[in-house]
Amino acid sequence: MKIQATALALVLATAVAFGQDATQPEPARRGGAAGRGAGRAGGRGGGGGNRENLKHVAGPELGYTAVENPLHLPANIKFAAVADVAVNSKDHVFVFHRATPPVLEFDGNGTFIRGFGDGLTSRPHAIRIDSADNVWLTDVDTHQVIKMDPQGKVLMTLGTQGKNGTWDEASGTKLLDQPTDVAFGANGEFYVSQGHGGVPRILRFDKTGKLITSWGASPAQPGGPMNLHTIVIDKAGLIWAGDREARRMLVFNNTGQLQKTLPTEHYVSGLVIGPDGLLYVSTGYEGQLVKEDWNAHILGVTGGPGTGLNQYGEAHHLSFGPKREIYVADTNGSNVQKYVERAR
Repeated sequence: MKIQATALALVLATAVAFGQDATQPEPARRGGAAGRGAGRAGGRGGGGGNRENLKHVAGPELGYTAVENPLHLPANIKFAAVADVAVNSKDHVFVFHRATPPVLEFDGNGTFIRGFGDGLTSRPHAIRIDSADNVWLTDVDTHQVIKMDPQGKVLMTLGTQGKNGTWDEASGTKLLDQPTDVAFGANGEFYVSQGHGGVPRILRFDKTGKLITSWGASPAQPGGPMNLHTIVIDKAGLIWAGDREARRMLVFNNTGQLQKTLPTEHYVSGLVIGPDGLLYVSTGYEGQLVKEDWNAHILGVTGGPGTGLNQYGEAHHLSFGPKREIYVADTNGSNVQKYVERAR
């Protein structure tokens, strides 16, 4: 019995170190026979960075205050691992978590409205909302990107559930490999990042879901880790990709030419452009929310590891609301943190 207990403790510790839910069966996590493809260019890509190399970033105070219990769940629903959170034009908050139903909607006061999306996901990763309030989901186990209208009706599905591979319009092979995020460009175009153990790549699609072009990226060091974990598009149309494990941001034009590489002091787990026109980053297991200029200079910091208010097990992804409030998804803490600006 002592040996069995020790073995179980080791399994649980390993699962936590890689951001996995140790209670979820392995086949469901791997998303099909192809699985994550151990040893590929994407590396393990499991959690919010390597816990052995965590850093506490120093900088000015961010100027935001964390809010106690911002979202109110009914008694029969609890947050599981919260992968992401997004806010639409009506100030409704959408939480994407690893449970059923996977999408939970709240009004601007944090009152629960509904849950939806049953059967569409296996291991939720990111949720984004476009200018028409359509809801986009990425799932790293089903290898799919799903677009839904504001009511939750599926409008488009990219990829084949549980099957990973390459996207080739010429051959009719339309597969994704662990898509991690979606960003929206001009004329209805959208971009999908993939990594997280899959082959790191960015794919550019037209509004109908036809591939325009795609490109990969080289690791910071030969054989080094890569995980294109999040992407945003700036006003100039440049694509900013957070390469989490490599602690850097890669900036591309829309044909895939690398414009610049910005090393960071922290992991880049989630990335958004704030209403002030600056970059905001959630740093995974490092548990911080960081504001930066366009050269990755740190302008403000809050948060840290832990289980309390303004603390994280894993600050995974983040989003802004229309009142400049910030929401951050805590995957390992199974929680959502909300911040409001302090009075000036």
